[in-house]
Amino acid sequence: MATPPTYGLTTEGYVAPTQEKIRAWLAAEWKELFGANSTVEASSINGKLIDFATRIAVTYFEGGAGAANAGWFAAAPGVALEKILSLFAFPRLAASSSTVSAVLYGADATVVNAGAIASVEVSKDKFLTTAGVTIGDDDSIYVVRIGDGISPGDAPSVTIAGTPYSYVAGLVDTKTDIALGIKAAIELGGVQVAVFQPGDDPNGDALLVIEDNGLGPFTLSASNGGGSGDVEAYSAKRVDCVAEQTGPRTAFAGTLNTIETQVTGWDGVTNTTDADLGRNAETDAAYRARHRDQLQSKGSASAQAIRDAVAQLDGVTYVAVRENPDDVVDSEGLPPHSIRVTVLGGDSVEICETIYKKKAAGIQTYGAFNETIEDSEGNFITVYYQRPTSLYMWIRIDVSAGEKYPSSGDPLATIAAAVALWGDLNISIGDDVERFALGTPINTVPGIKAATITMNYTLNELDPQPPLFAADLVVASTELPLFDSSRIIVNLV
Repeated sequence: MATPPTYGLTTEGYVAPTQEKIRAWLAAEWKELFGANSTVEASSINGKLIDFATRIAVTYFEGGAGAANAGWFAAAPGVALEKILSLFAFPRLAASSSTVSAVLYGADATVVNAGAIASVEVSKDKFLTTAGVTIGDDDSIYVVRIGDGISPGDAPSVTIAGTPYSYVAGLVDTKTDIALGIKAAIELGGVQVAVFQPGDDPNGDALLVIEDNGLGPFTLSASNGGGSGDVEAYSAKRVDCVAEQTGPRTAFAGTLNTIETQVTGWDGVTNTTDADLGRNAETDAAYRARHRDQLQSKGSASAQAIRDAVAQLDGVTYVAVRENPDDVVDSEGLPPHSIRVTVLGGDSVEICETIYKKKAAGIQTYGAFNETIEDSEGNFITVYYQRPTSLYMWIRIDVSAGEKYPSSGDPLATIAAAVALWGDLNISIGDDVERFALGTPINTVPGIKAATITMNYTLNELDPQPPLFAADLVVASTELPLFDSSRIIVNLV
């Protein structure tokens, strides 16, 4: 009798034989039963019968493998793996959607309902408003559009709270140059507003977003400076938007600029900052690896286990855990036998409940923020945690081009976007920002011969660019550098 293929349980789960091995075995069995000269090629009647039996056997073995492996940690797929790890209260990291703060602009008092859709210019990814808003209802934000027809010598202007700020157009100035000139005039004037130049609208007109930064409600108007240029001011309103599809959907500053839901009086949309990226659902391999890591790091009370549990909470984007296992206060002021959980985003009560459930008995919590929660016995416990200090990174990159530098497209914008994405994915709470490391995203554009990098940060997201320095940034353990393409200036020199 022909030897059947190997199958059955192994250390990696149930192994089913391949279709090729099953057919070869059945063909050998056929020849033993009906003679060595029997035809078993696929084109023959015998071969067709063997193929039919092979398909039945494959279904049988694969079904057996699926049933067996569903209860085997090393091989269980999908929902079966989730059921196994649910015994340890260890859920899979679910998929989440990217979010972005959008600026809607148009006619004053226009209502845009929740669920209205705007899309990213190139990728066409759609983002939905999370709430209904009324454009211009608080006089705190406006959009100015710089269109065609501005001639050299014209002085288009923006008047804020009665004070005009103008820029005299030069011979070769583009619409973007004029917008940046007006932006510089406003910032030089010291008025307490934030000014963004997020890019262009779908027609190629340059945009300025002007927003309250301590001034309070204000009036704004725009003028073409007496020429024939197309300059217009719009009332505006900020609203949070969420991506229609889960996963890391990018929307770099100025790219969410296309209206999909037509509303009378809603004329345009833009974003002054990059979207906060969502994530794909955790793969089976990553899920298994994370569970193994937890088991290898002192069990459910480990710093890694606390970090993982807090990271799974809705709205949490960054988490860091510092522990002091010693009998004396450590160098950062943590008391003996304590932990400090530093977390950006998320609900404070959920954060504290999770920390309390995951920390070891006798370990105290430490931080500047706290919530009082109730334990399983009805006792009220105060749990402390820390919010990070956000460092809004400003980076200037002056690049020189080599022979492979692209002759088309927008390589400078590509570098800015790559650096911003690199920062989001690689820099977390307490991580230093080293200029040398930025070479990786900069070189996503070919032909960069050299790059000079200067940087600094502000503590207020709306503050203008600070002085920049050619030095790495040393980051404290409760500080979080935040990258955004709107604050990354790339020049070709």
